[in-house]
Amino acid sequence: MNGIEPSTWGHGDMLNVTDIMPSALRFIAGTDQSFHNLSMGAARQVVVWLVDGWGYDQVLTALEKHLMPHLSELMLHGAARLHSLLSVFPSVTPVVLASVLTGKYPSAHGVLGQVVKHAGGIVDVMRGPVPNTFHLLVDDIATQALQAGISYHAVVEHRLRKDSLTMLLHRNVSHIETFVVASGLPTVVNEILDRNEPGIIYVYWSGVDVLNHERGAYGLEWEAEMTSMDQWIAAFTQSARNRAWLWITADHGHIPIAGRLRYYDLRRTLSWLPEIPTQIGPAIAVDMELPANFSSIVNNWASVPIDMVRTKDWWDKGYFGPGADIQHMERIGSYLLIPPAGWQWQITDEPQHPWGHGGTTQPEMTVPWIEVSLEGRRYVC
Repeated sequence: MNGIEPSTWGHGDMLNVTDIMPSALRFIAGTDQSFHNLSMGAARQVVVWLVDGWGYDQVLTALEKHLMPHLSELMLHGAARLHSLLSVFPSVTPVVLASVLTGKYPSAHGVLGQVVKHAGGIVDVMRGPVPNTFHLLVDDIATQALQAGISYHAVVEHRLRKDSLTMLLHRNVSHIETFVVASGLPTVVNEILDRNEPGIIYVYWSGVDVLNHERGAYGLEWEAEMTSMDQWIAAFTQSARNRAWLWITADHGHIPIAGRLRYYDLRRTLSWLPEIPTQIGPAIAVDMELPANFSSIVNNWASVPIDMVRTKDWWDKGYFGPGADIQHMERIGSYLLIPPAGWQWQITDEPQHPWGHGGTTQPEMTVPWIEVSLEGRRYVC
């Protein structure tokens, strides 16, 4: 799983997805304007629109193919600006969303993979059920906003209103609003903006991720989706009545899947492995005393080389984030079984996607941060 090394994370000018919400809070509170040099003047609201699966490389391609003329025009006139951000590892939706919505790395908030251990069992934070005893280990952004006297709203697709992950990330469900059809997204957000309350509006859109998983990026449907998103940006900028920020970002990008390793086939060889392992991105983890020849057995079975590393080694190197309580590592397992980049473990018999994510490669780990100033009808294309 070759990719970006954690020794480069959080250094230099490269921001991380964990910077977005704390920056929004500081901006609204008037204590930090350092990242935002567009001529906005006073702004009372920040819309953080997270587009699931929209890697930085996809943004560049959409702009180069002239699929987003409104965004291009805003950038040309200085009303928008594009940055690149680093995601967190593992670069899968529940882990990254938890990082965005807490401003903390996985090692701090405790959502360390899609399938993790808890209270003697296994929890799939995407598919559920998630027990009431499993929760974020730090305050979410809604709590932080409330403490700062700032309003917070979340806007999600109606079908996700009571989804396991939504409930985990938004324990206070009273501030969740929904849209039923995609075209309703900017309408619902603009209704909240019109209240002109100092605050943060978090918007989640899964369409790009679903499309990339099912079809792969850069096809005709992907191009149509880019055009639709550009029209939504136009709807925001043309309807805004008050000065506000629209920040568009993502949780991860996508890469083509090169191949899969069927875990249940490995269990036929090693029947003492757990029925369901913890899932850490494209890797799996096991938590038991392993025989001395375990690595050679796995690699003799597999069609590609599998790295076996102690979870603590990756923890100490900073893959899951800097300086947090090592007890949180108990949610993973003792050893990680890591396939090469583009390969993934297959845990179930469900239909598998042609494109995926979760590792540390550049396309998976680099996401956009697009700042768009909403200043009324000034920028209409």
